[in-house]
Amino acid sequence: MLAGLFAVIVLLQALIVVIAVLAFYHVIKQQGRMLNRIDTIEDRLNFVYRSVARLEKQMDADNPSLPPSMPTDLSGLTVGTEIAPFALPDLDGTLRGWDSFRGQKLLFMHWNPGCGFCDLLAPDLARIQNLLKAQNVHLLLLSYGDALSNRQLLEEHGLNATVLLMQEDAAPLSAFEGQGTPVAYLVEEQGRVASPLARGAHPILTLTKEVIQAGGAQPLPLLEPEPTAVVREPEPQALKAGTRAPIFTLTDVEGNSVSLDSYRGKSVLLVFSDPDCSSCETLAPELERIHQAHRNNGRQVLMVGRGDPNVNRAKIAQQGLTFPVLLQRRWEVARKYGTLATPAAFLLNEEGILLRDVAIGVDAILALASERVAVSAG
Repeated sequence: MLAGLFAVIVLLQALIVVIAVLAFYHVIKQQGRMLNRIDTIEDRLNFVYRSVARLEKQMDADNPSLPPSMPTDLSGLTVGTEIAPFALPDLDGTLRGWDSFRGQKLLFMHWNPGCGFCDLLAPDLARIQNLLKAQNVHLLLLSYGDALSNRQLLEEHGLNATVLLMQEDAAPLSAFEGQGTPVAYLVEEQGRVASPLARGAHPILTLTKEVIQAGGAQPLPLLEPEPTAVVREPEPQALKAGTRAPIFTLTDVEGNSVSLDSYRGKSVLLVFSDPDCSSCETLAPELERIHQAHRNNGRQVLMVGRGDPNVNRAKIAQQGLTFPVLLQRRWEVARKYGTLATPAAFLLNEEGILLRDVAIGVDAILALASERVAVSAG
């Protein structure tokens, strides 16, 4: 009987051990699943973070009016806010503070001579600057870039404005913190904001219209055209697929003249770039890879950049590019194609017809470059 009782006890102990082992295994298994889930969540979060970072980087490239790494969801200063004091050099190197503008209204603008939308806005501002002056409104441009590039832009369009220079790596004034270019406030004589922030070329022109008409001037032909009048749009519209690509002739970085027409008979990946565009730097080695892969089978990579030839030559050498890089004067060719974004690209067939709408950004351009082009597809 004792032997039987002992056997039962041993059996119960063994059963308890088995149950404990199974429970422990279940806990470990559950913990493993939890760890796997945590890893999965972390992977997904990391993917989201990388995607957001890439999107932010891409937005900087796709919209040339936005300085890099600045948020775009700020509404600006509220009406009545006093502009914070500053002291910045003008184009002659003289430090100018807010006190030097007391007693006159200002159209106070965030500006950049390398911004395509500023370039498009400049001739319109020049046409109405005398009307603004009649209302005691002075143009004050808080600008990036150097004195030479800013002076050239003003002189080309006959724009009479005071330009104060910001350093590229300096923190922006609080009035324009988080804002791109061009944006503007109307500022009253005492240095207080008199209008909500106008963001972009057309809202700025609308603001100037309101200022001028508030002083009793007649409606502006520029902004209120007759039905038959032709008005230049402040922002271009990209050419659509099926359009014949505008022909242009530019010089490359070595000063040689090159025409788009010289590539007739080849499909052309035409890329608009900028040496200061971070996404363009990401794209460049991929374009070189495409060029090397297709240089002998009828596909030509052709880049249209802008800016100083020496800067572009240095970039080309750094990136090891061997395809042609041509230089436009500011946005002269990009305007014909209706895009100021960089990087942006069009795919042309052998007859010079645009096969697709504009591709903007690294991923879209690489997808466009991978398309096969049928001979004489136009």
